[in-house]
Amino acid sequence: MFDDFPNLEPLGYWGSVDSLDRFVNFVGSGFSGPTGRPVALASFLLDANTWPAEPYAFKRTSVLFHLLTGCGVFLFLLRFLDQVKLNSAMPSRSALACLCVTALWLFHPYWVSTSLYVIQRMAILSALFGVFSLWGYLGARSEVMSSGYFNGKAVAWTLMAGVFFVAGVYSKENILILPVCVLVIEFSLHSRAPVKSRVWHGLVVFCVVIPSVLLLGYLVQRGASGWDVVDGRRGFSIGDRLLAQGRILWQYLFEIVVPRPYTGGLYTPADAPSVGLVRWLGLLGWLGFLGLIIVTWRWRKKWPLLFPGITLFVVGHLIESTVIPLELYFEHRNYFPGIFLALIPLQLAFSDQVSRWMLRVFSVTAIVVLSSLLWMRASLWADYPALVTSWAERSPQSVRAQLETSKLALQSGDGPKAITFYSRAREAGPDDLRVDLWGVFVNCALGGGISEEFANVLSQKLASAPDSGGILQYLAVLVEQGSDFDCSGLAASRIAGWLKAYQGSPRTGQKTDNRLYMLLGVNAVTNGKPEQALVYFRLGIWGLGSVNAGMLAVSNLASAEYVDEARVLLEEVSMAHAGGQLVGEDVNYDYEIKRLRDMLRHD
Repeated sequence: MFDDFPNLEPLGYWGSVDSLDRFVNFVGSGFSGPTGRPVALASFLLDANTWPAEPYAFKRTSVLFHLLTGCGVFLFLLRFLDQVKLNSAMPSRSALACLCVTALWLFHPYWVSTSLYVIQRMAILSALFGVFSLWGYLGARSEVMSSGYFNGKAVAWTLMAGVFFVAGVYSKENILILPVCVLVIEFSLHSRAPVKSRVWHGLVVFCVVIPSVLLLGYLVQRGASGWDVVDGRRGFSIGDRLLAQGRILWQYLFEIVVPRPYTGGLYTPADAPSVGLVRWLGLLGWLGFLGLIIVTWRWRKKWPLLFPGITLFVVGHLIESTVIPLELYFEHRNYFPGIFLALIPLQLAFSDQVSRWMLRVFSVTAIVVLSSLLWMRASLWADYPALVTSWAERSPQSVRAQLETSKLALQSGDGPKAITFYSRAREAGPDDLRVDLWGVFVNCALGGGISEEFANVLSQKLASAPDSGGILQYLAVLVEQGSDFDCSGLAASRIAGWLKAYQGSPRTGQKTDNRLYMLLGVNAVTNGKPEQALVYFRLGIWGLGSVNAGMLAVSNLASAEYVDEARVLLEEVSMAHAGGQLVGEDVNYDYEIKRLRDMLRHD
């Protein structure tokens, strides 16, 4: 679903990933973050080495990684509890308490969307390696604390923590916040379990304090420099987003503390208003978390697990839930920060105010309830049409939820349902161009056709539309599938007019404009105009500087049996690639160019 396809499609770029060269090409094909996330991509080869592939294996492996993360949570909690040195924390009781709390975390239904949404294995792996890195760090700390110096075992624990940290970063970059997490843990343990080694202190300064200052400084600088700059793709500024996250973090916390069988899932609506009272509620949200951190710090002698539990939850969100212009709300962002909330019920387990029998009753009841909710939510995830419909019903203000439900209904031949949710999408987003573009499909599929008035209004809207990947995606599908419709008013020339209108918008960027040239080329091929297609393809390919775009254009021409034009363009792309004007990293392009040349020669 959703982001699974673009991330997993490279599995099929080479037929199958069955050699070292193809393995290197695949793990280097990532685009989801600055690192490309090669460790996470490599993990998908455990399930398939080609694409398309059956989803069951991917989901099964993700669930197994979730269970393995639970093992890391247990080891981390046990090691942390050992260093906090609670008076009532006998070894046997500590192990049982950590086991029960880990079970609460593992069976929480909030993690279903992370475990069963295949591409979020990236989030699972970063948390898995992150929590094992913290376990290694605590192991090194314990060894230095007990021996009084930085011995060989401490070196081994430290190296292990470093390796896990690097693996986590190359799974997903949110784990870069780990040094700040270690700093919080050091503050939490300093008075109860001090380390007197100078080497250790120097290591903490060099590997923890300095990286934390640099990372936090970067976030502050990015927030200050772009506070009022509106991101064209998202429609909100960094300042708006930061304030909105103050509300959203409390929403996350509520969903975790008060679990429900169903939520809005991937389509949970969230907004970042630039004016009004709601905007400043976000500031109250951040102040509320700050107040909690201060209060739990003052209570740290009596309840030492509350401060790290709350503080690490907030710290774990600092990369994805502050100044980087990502989407506002996603459940999977809580997967790593949510680990630290387990410290709060762990504190309850060692409270003198709660009897042991009450704790046993609470633990059993909580595990049974969470397991039941987990089963209900996982069962819904097993039925994708029912899942999307459920999200649409629970999030009536989510345009994406209404559109996705309408699409599924149309694909299954349920015209009335398609129209119903299309109408709901129009109510939720009357000015959203994705709704208008989907209206083209609905009208054509149900025999209504495209009126001149509708087409002109759509052109006018596109001419002033913002730079949006969603709009571009709908236009791409129109280009690819428009000819399949026997639809009155939907000619290739009309689609070309919409593409040019969007290209003429002053709010689109150069990259989007060049992608529109590529779509214009494909549309011209469909319209039987190969020479015009060549003009558009050249503008798009050289504008993008992408050899991959060139190969796709050649394939498009060849598939339409415009072999002469395909040969001409292939030679131009080959020369430009050899000269460095066109670049790409996904595949061995020299091999692919030779293969295409041989195919065209035989044609």
